Amino acid sequence: MEKKCGWCGQKFDSKTKRAVFCSQKCKQAHYRARKTQITLPELNMEVVEGGKSLGSKHLVLALSQIKGGVATLDAMSQCGPKEYRLLCEVLAANLAQVLAEVGL
Repeated sequence: MEKKCGWCGQKFDSKTKRAVFCSQKCKQAHYRARKTQITLPELNMEVVEGGKSLGSKHLVLALSQIKGGVATLDAMSQCGPKEYRLLCEVLAANLAQVLAEVGL
């Protein structure tokens, strides 16, 4: 049965009636975006990168990964190797500032 993926929008052959995503990668991306509750309802455009169109769902995934990176850097600034703590602290602060500027 041919279906449309609930994350990337590609058509795929479903083995069951209940299948929503074309792959585990799309299923995981949807879960992570939902878990971090990042939504971009006002973003109704596509970004073209290297001739490939990236929809808002891809941007949501990228932003959720950046938020996760900020948390990791913040943790590393507290208990990571001493020689990297300052760098991690600066990177975490800068990324958090950028996310705050875009409203996340």
